[in-house]
Amino acid sequence: MKRLFCAVAGAFMAISLMACVTQTKKEDTKEQAIEQTVIYDENDVKITAKEWHMTGDFGPELKVSIENNSDKTLTFQTQDASINGYMVESTISENVDPEKDVEKGIYFFKTDVETSGIQDAADIQFKFHITDTKTGETVIDTDMITLKTSSADGFKYEYDESGDVIYDKDGIKVISKGLSDENSYGLGVILHVVNTTKQDITVQTCDTSINGIKMDVNFSQNVLANKHCINGATFTQTDLDANGIKNVETIEFKLHIVDKNTEKTITDSDTITLTFTK
Repeated sequence: MKRLFCAVAGAFMAISLMACVTQTKKEDTKEQAIEQTVIYDENDVKITAKEWHMTGDFGPELKVSIENNSDKTLTFQTQDASINGYMVESTISENVDPEKDVEKGIYFFKTDVETSGIQDAADIQFKFHITDTKTGETVIDTDMITLKTSSADGFKYEYDESGDVIYDKDGIKVISKGLSDENSYGLGVILHVVNTTKQDITVQTCDTSINGIKMDVNFSQNVLANKHCINGATFTQTDLDANGIKNVETIEFKLHIVDKNTEKTITDSDTITLTFTK
């Protein structure tokens, strides 16, 4: 279904990515504890959450113990992760041999956490995607796992939706929060997606140009039901250099939004134009 857009022509300044959301914590410390918890125990696999560390070189870390009691070597990965209602990338890819157990850390990307303004974690959510290491076939996709930290009691969630609304229809809102900088995601525009619907969605940009020159952009983001996401729709420096672009004056693109699970199109927008000044 086509949605009608008005071109957005506003003056934007490059923004700091450190204060996109205000979330009030109960305590002043940035370290929270979790209770050691068995978060999955089925199909000859047992996973225990052991420790949570908010600060680290690579971002927050959840230490887990993985027991593989099956007769296959299994690969453990995570997906659909969020902290405090914000989608963030997480990383673990661990092969565990039959009848073996390991302790490993799940890392949540520091850039995503900082861009979302997350200083303390009240709740952490993710799923495990477990495959047969030899064949690559899916063995287990867990339901959503939720962990509460010691900061959860009394934690106040307050989301900063400031910026220019470029799409707002049927429970899905997309907000432009200005230009990113080269030291974070790369040069591009920061988009804040708010999904208040009951369906999981994927938001992509297409037919993109900068200063009237068509260029590829990197933005394809899953946003689960009732979640937020802040991420950069960025251009490669190689493309910018090849086209002699040193200053961003306009960025144009369309939004392609689909149901994450069925891939059925929800909307294809008309062209959105963002205008920037120095």
